[in-house]
Amino acid sequence: RSGEPISEAVVSIHRVGLEEIPGIAVPAIASFTDRDGRFRVGHIRAGTYQLTASKRGYSSTSEVVEIVPGRNTIDIVMAETDSSGFSNAHTVFNDRLLVEVATERAQYAVGDTMRVRYRASNITERSLAMRFPSGQDFDVSVSGNRGTIWTWSESRSFIQALRDTTLAVDESYTFEVTQVIPPSWSEHGGLVLEAFLAVFNLEEEGGLSRGLTRGYVKFALGEVSRPHL
Repeated sequence: RSGEPISEAVVSIHRVGLEEIPGIAVPAIASFTDRDGRFRVGHIRAGTYQLTASKRGYSSTSEVVEIVPGRNTIDIVMAETDSSGFSNAHTVFNDRLLVEVATERAQYAVGDTMRVRYRASNITERSLAMRFPSGQDFDVSVSGNRGTIWTWSESRSFIQALRDTTLAVDESYTFEVTQVIPPSWSEHGGLVLEAFLAVFNLEEEGGLSRGLTRGYVKFALGEVSRPHL
């Protein structure tokens, strides 16, 4: 948010849409940022790629970009990890928002309480319109290797009431939820937690949509050591 360059960040890029062969990862190309925060990746074909930047002390950041023939310039915004205990964080950004989804750690065990924080920050120079169709402001879900296994809103009801509001310049929309991890989650592979604001699509009017507010973070289940009593 300060606009200062970040050196020695790892920037990786891999092709989106390639047919994956089980057991074989889609190859990625990596580079480091220099002292001016710049990076260079060469000799790649035009197409759609996912660009990811990471560095210790910052939440990892991802963006899907279109690479065209010739020189391409891509700006990456990274957010510092704060000291509030959410050490497992991932950030995505677009032309309107910086969206961060975070958990307290990257690995949990069945029975643990997972605390989740979502934060969407307006990075434009104008207020962004938001229209909520009901009393529901947001939703959170967890997916495994067989699809969605939990949704925060599925056991809740909301009043139907249209609400219009705005996200001011430099303002952030933040919420936190907690969930006790049930045994059924252990039947799945690597887990992805996704969160978004439950808004109408006002993207063409210069406002926000669910897609623009969507963010995610990955975590795993395993045996987490606890002190003996």
